Amino acid sequence: MLAAAGLLIVLGLFGGKLVGKIHMPSITGWILVGLVLGPSVFNVVTGDIAQMLQPIEGLALAIIALAIGGELTVSSLRKLGSSIITITIVQMLMTFLCVFGATYLFGASLPLALVFGAMSAATAPGATVAVLHELRAKGPLTHTLLAVVALDDAFTILLFGIVMSFVEAMVAGGSVAVTSLVAPLLEIAFSVLLGVIMGFIGIFVLDRLRRSEEILPFVIGLALLVAGLATKFNLSLLLAAMVTGSVIANFSTKPRIMFETLQQIEAPIYILFFSLAGAKLHLSALRQVGLLGASYIVGRTIGKLGGSYLGAVLAKAPETVRKYLGFAMLPQAGVAIGLAIVAVERLPELGGVIMTTTLAAVVVYEIIGPLGAKYALTQANETNVPRGTRKESVSG
Repeated sequence: MLAAAGLLIVLGLFGGKLVGKIHMPSITGWILVGLVLGPSVFNVVTGDIAQMLQPIEGLALAIIALAIGGELTVSSLRKLGSSIITITIVQMLMTFLCVFGATYLFGASLPLALVFGAMSAATAPGATVAVLHELRAKGPLTHTLLAVVALDDAFTILLFGIVMSFVEAMVAGGSVAVTSLVAPLLEIAFSVLLGVIMGFIGIFVLDRLRRSEEILPFVIGLALLVAGLATKFNLSLLLAAMVTGSVIANFSTKPRIMFETLQQIEAPIYILFFSLAGAKLHLSALRQVGLLGASYIVGRTIGKLGGSYLGAVLAKAPETVRKYLGFAMLPQAGVAIGLAIVAVERLPELGGVIMTTTLAAVVVYEIIGPLGAKYALTQANETNVPRGTRKESVSG
């Protein structure tokens, strides 16, 4: 397991530098290295090894979410105003409708199409944040993207919970249980509560640290603690860690040193996280999905692009946000797989097709998603990597 982790980091580093020579984001190289080393090609990193390395994913997601939360200050959100809510809800609902309609048209039953629609709204923040950091992106699109990504998963959890309640009632031939509708609201509420508590605990400790070398163990410990508690109580790790980061950014007397420390340690963790994600991709899933899987991917792409554009227009967002936000919203990974697992547990009769289609979509979006994010930021002219250093940058 340790040798596999080392191999993923070292080869992932060089894979990122290699794809940089053809102007692709480093994350694409990390994922491709994992894919080559994983079961789909050479099987050096077996499924068992990937499973043993799973705790690394929790740490990486917590660090990614803390970094997102660090950008969600009151001042930045005040500038964006209600436009963030409008963009998030519109792109989520349009993605839901597009995937629901596309999959239903190409053979999915009504319950299955509803489940696909709900799962499709989820966006993977990790890939987006990795590209943002690599390109040192700043500007209206970057600030809007971070806020929308932060809210997207919370709204998706709520949407998925509501849809699953109707689908279960539809399959069973009964009525919708009120308790099922309350469950996603409680998950969001308790995730936020955990984030607030951990944020103020973090502030209490952070504001009393005097030496810079003390910040690193504090940051890692806080990320592990949030990830562990969220997992223990079946809460949203991403949402809890985002709120933790936001609380610290808004109320600590010295948040900057914490988030600068995050940037110092994120490179090896990001490389291992995304190369491990690549090792978990199964190319065989692409051969099994057929028209149904293709309709899911096409419907979701149209929904994210069109929904982001429409939401930005309704919110009167800047032109760069309208034109390019959707391209940066394409990544999909962990949250979608987590929702698929829940759907399989609650609808075992539909389990096979749900999981196969989701995994196939993840294979596609893990590869094209970072490319879409880099395209959006480049076209919006919000990249800030000095000329001559872009290829050497790993994650900013």
